Amino acid sequence: MTELASQVTDIKQRFLHYGFLASPLTTREIVKLLMRGKSHDDVYNIGCDVACGYSWSEALQANKPFIKKLEALQND
Repeated sequence: MTELASQVTDIKQRFLHYGFLASPLTTREIVKLLMRGKSHDDVYNIGCDVACGYSWSEALQANKPFIKKLEALQND
C-alpha cells in the first residue's frame, strides 16, 4: 500500500470512528485535499461540513480561516 493510500484509509477510518456510516468525501476528494497539503484534521473538518449539507466549495471556503489560524499557532 502506498503512503497516499494509507492516508486515505486512515481518514476514512476516522470518519467511521466518529460515527459516520460512510465517508462523506470520495476517495478522489480526499486525495485532492491531501495533494494540496491539507492535514488529516483539515480533511476531516471539510468532510464534516460536506456531511452537514455544505457544498464542496463552501466547505473549503469555511475551513480556510480555521486552517490559517492553526498554521499560525503551529508556527509560533
